Amino acid sequence: QDKIKISKMNKSKIFLIVLLGLLALSAFAKKKQTLYDPAKTSAQFYNKGNFDKQITKNRNKLTSFVHYFKSDDDGSVAISLEYEKFAKEMQGVFKIGVVDCYEAWDLCEKEKIEKTPVVRVYPPNPVPAFNYEGEYDTKSLTKAGARFVGGQVQEVNSTYVNKFINDSPSVPKALLFTDKTNVPLLYKALSVSFDQKIFFGIVRKSEEEIFDKYKIKTTPKLIIVRPTEKKHYVYSGEMKYQAMFDFLNIYTETFVPGGDRNEQDKPWL
Repeated sequence: QDKIKISKMNKSKIFLIVLLGLLALSAFAKKKQTLYDPAKTSAQFYNKGNFDKQITKNRNKLTSFVHYFKSDDDGSVAISLEYEKFAKEMQGVFKIGVVDCYEAWDLCEKEKIEKTPVVRVYPPNPVPAFNYEGEYDTKSLTKAGARFVGGQVQEVNSTYVNKFINDSPSVPKALLFTDKTNVPLLYKALSVSFDQKIFFGIVRKSEEEIFDKYKIKTTPKLIIVRPTEKKHYVYSGEMKYQAMFDFLNIYTETFVPGGDRNEQDKPWL
């Protein structure tokens, strides 16, 4: 009977050890999983090795959003669903990334992230970074960052158009024809991305002479004009940042002010 009792006790101990081991593995796996799939997400992954290059050194002109999270914190799952949509729609207009505070704990410590989730906005200097408080849908997040996007877009009218086109003849000129009274956020952001590589102008609906000159029938319409060429180039794609960026990038040249053809930052460098 004593042997039977000892045997039962040993089995209980083994069972308890196995159970604790499984619980530990489960907790570890939960910590290791991430909310964002690197193969699918449009958000960039930041860590201590690339954060300064991607965020800090770009704060001379760019606005960035960073979602600091832990896979098991309260709130990040819900945030990630909306943040994914935001990154897909607005990556490029802003730099949009994520930091897993289990994986990049040293960066979270450096940035003084005491509790997750946190979505932090990094505007251009000298405006200090701040933690975003509001809804996480694309419209709300975009509104929070839009006020920090500057850009160099010139109003072009019939009096000024020839000077705008012919000044700095080696630099291509972008013209956006619009019936709106504002300057679209996408266009401002593109002017920041192509600073000194392409000069950006906007033509209002009232400028009928310029509309006729370039045979513009509908708005919005984006064209590229090279002073050294008679023809102009019409963009026919969607009014989305990446598609417009790719179109404009074709017409940047190595000899214009600013240097080589523009390249978007690679998050892994």
